[in-house]
Amino acid sequence: MVEGEYSADSIALNWEKFILLGDRVQWFRAEAEMERWREEWEIKQADFLRCIRSFAKMSSVWQVIASNTVEAGKCAYAKHKSAVFKEMEKHARTLFNDAGYGHLIDHLLDNNEGKILADYVLLERSDPRYIIPQLITEVWMSAASVEHF
Repeated sequence: MVEGEYSADSIALNWEKFILLGDRVQWFRAEAEMERWREEWEIKQADFLRCIRSFAKMSSVWQVIASNTVEAGKCAYAKHKSAVFKEMEKHARTLFNDAGYGHLIDHLLDNNEGKILADYVLLERSDPRYIIPQLITEVWMSAASVEHF
């Protein structure tokens, strides 16, 4: 064989390596996209919990203002604002619970268990329901079988 010429076998082998390498790149890009999506999903959960906590705090602040005010008009206004924030809190709790995250409200907001959202995120990420063994095996097998060009 003359230098610079390739046999059909060597072209086929290089083509297989090229396709496998392309598949690996695509897989890792898809994995990164999935990780970004999961992070955004976790941020939304944190924002929702922060919103509920904020509504509850504002309701209690306005309630304190109402109890410390002697003028009837100002007291009525403060009680009204307190009721508005309490209703917003109730509505947000209902929406979050209906979305399937009521357990987060119970564990992170109501019980003062000393847990933070990061504890929940780590626990959920390690849940076997969210691990796809075929993908883990596929990646390691692919990584071991690809030679660098």
